[in-house]
Amino acid sequence: MKKHLQLGLLSLVIIILVSCSQNDTSEKDKVYEIELNDSQSPTHVVAKEATEPWAELVEKETEGRVKINIHHNSELGGADNVWNDVKGGVYDIGTGNLPYFFDTELFPLTIGALPLAFPDNITAEKVLEEFKDEYMEEVFDDAKWMGIGVTDGYKIFGIEPVNEISDLKNKKVRTSGNTYTQLTEEWGAVPVSFSFDELYTALQRGTVDYTFFNAVGAAPRKLNEVSPYLLDLDVAFIPYVVIINRGKYEELPKDLQDTMDDLFPKLAEMQNEVYSEQAVKEVEHFEELVGDKGGITELDENDSHLMDAANKVWKNWIEEANDKGYPGDEMAKTLIELSEEEGYEVPIQID
Repeated sequence: MKKHLQLGLLSLVIIILVSCSQNDTSEKDKVYEIELNDSQSPTHVVAKEATEPWAELVEKETEGRVKINIHHNSELGGADNVWNDVKGGVYDIGTGNLPYFFDTELFPLTIGALPLAFPDNITAEKVLEEFKDEYMEEVFDDAKWMGIGVTDGYKIFGIEPVNEISDLKNKKVRTSGNTYTQLTEEWGAVPVSFSFDELYTALQRGTVDYTFFNAVGAAPRKLNEVSPYLLDLDVAFIPYVVIINRGKYEELPKDLQDTMDDLFPKLAEMQNEVYSEQAVKEVEHFEELVGDKGGITELDENDSHLMDAANKVWKNWIEEANDKGYPGDEMAKTLIELSEEEGYEVPIQID
């Protein structure tokens, strides 16, 4: 009897061990698919040289256990609803341009879109990562933070050269977002708002005379054909959050969570590097394309119209932050201090 009992217990242990082994093998063989909603077209340089290589890196580093499915051209949802879509699980990973989220919990990071805040997008990334840690610790519950991307600087493209900001007075300027609309008004120009898809035709027909645009974004839209003049001034940068649905992240087993925690920041980092490197090339390419039909101008850094308007926009942001219950003055000072630690003196007076 005792022998039979021992054999029974041994059999039970073997069954349990085999079952656990099978479950472990099954878990290791499972492929976790993650849906990434990308606002760029599949031919955009950032998609080709950053987003898609990152997806390949994920598959390689996880040995095929995580697969990133990229949906280009905002196939799964519009750019202005990324924050809610990712939190709600409409898709898993999204990149949200911060100017769209002025009235959400992401408001503090919209400070990164203020004029003359940074010298380049790589500095902006470093500063805004630290700024986020200081002021947004409890925001990313339903959406897990992956990183912050920053486009190359937004310059001014137009049908005539701009040698000083006063040249824009009474001109029609295509704008999007609070920063550019406020700047345009302060400069005495007329802000006009419409979608990116209409921009080429609007410049071609004279509906607008100028537009704010980044060099990397302008190239595939062939803006050189309808706006052959470029003011080579990085008026501001557009930061965007890169986030993943919290529930989707927690579906991953612990070992994959650890691996993905190392891989998440690399998406924004890779995109930022492409924006930075490609921007220089695109400005040079623009000059070659327009030839003697256009050209590139630069602005005196002490242009009073530029500085007065920039200071006013910063002041408005601080007041808005205070109205929303944030320490606006403190936040502005913190950003300026962080930029100074990176070797850039922000030319803004906020006292």
